[in-house]
Amino acid sequence: MMRSKIVDRGFGYSFTQQGARDLTAAAVAAACLSVCLVVSLAILSIRFVGTIA
Repeated sequence: MMRSKIVDRGFGYSFTQQGARDLTAAAVAAACLSVCLVVSLAILSIRFVGTIA
């Protein structure tokens, strides 16, 4: 357990600036995608409820 934690920590420190930037861009893209999914689902559910009522 401890050995893997140390390896992970060392790997995190060995990241280059480009690697960190790529990770940040991927996280931002994933967040945008999830927000778009939630918004589209909300719009669809509101329309569905409107057609029932």
